Amino acid sequence: MACSSGSPPSRVVLDAIKDSGKIEDEDAFEQIIKDYAEQFRSSTPLSGDTPEAEAQAEADSTIKSSALGTSPRRRSSAVNPTSRLRPGAGA
Repeated sequence: MACSSGSPPSRVVLDAIKDSGKIEDEDAFEQIIKDYAEQFRSSTPLSGDTPEAEAQAEADSTIKSSALGTSPRRRSSAVNPTSRLRPGAGA
């Protein structure tokens, strides 16, 4: 269903809200919300019991470090790691 402007009714109502900052037609706005929510309803009924939400433990947000330290050791940029592998290399 389109309005005389060619836009769907939801677009007209939402554009009016965006422009004025007010909901001019509350009934139309509520219908838009209901129509939108209806898209997410299951078309087939659920069978069986729906599980209840379970309480979750409080999250631990502290930063952890390993037993080896917080960061790997950095090699000096002056050392050529291949010099240890081949005699006479990297000198």
